Amino acid sequence: MNKKEKEQKEKELITLKHFLRLKIVGFDDEKINLTLEEPSDLDYDGQGYQITTLSGKRFGEIMSATNKFDLNDIKDRTTTRTCKTDDVVKEDLEPILTKKVESADNKIILLLALITADPFTNEEREKRYKNYAKLNRNLVDKWKEVYCVCEINNQLIQLH
Repeated sequence: MNKKEKEQKEKELITLKHFLRLKIVGFDDEKINLTLEEPSDLDYDGQGYQITTLSGKRFGEIMSATNKFDLNDIKDRTTTRTCKTDDVVKEDLEPILTKKVESADNKIILLLALITADPFTNEEREKRYKNYAKLNRNLVDKWKEVYCVCEINNQLIQLH
């Protein structure tokens, strides 16, 4: 495993651990399998997980839009200042869900690590993300379950 692949596995493992913490499930090192082939990134206790973050393009847009505000901490980064509030969820989820639908598997749980801030309260965020999922069943129904793991807000939103 090269350095880039190792860093990716570490990010995936961090997201999985955060997900399990939010589900109130203790993590046991002996239950993890890191050497799997697509569509699973990790296997924990016999369950396969595909783990991803925002699309690289979207993350780059957020980074460049907020760089001018001299924000040093990633948790302080927010959505681009120019986007409409109604489009935030779509811009965050649609590119990655569209890309991932090709590798979808009804035995795998998809974890979407949301690592940027948005303008919503926890209740509003959950409502908006679930509404997006209802309107886009074709992007989420092919997975066993789909969760947004909101790392900044310690929030878990089940989309399917």
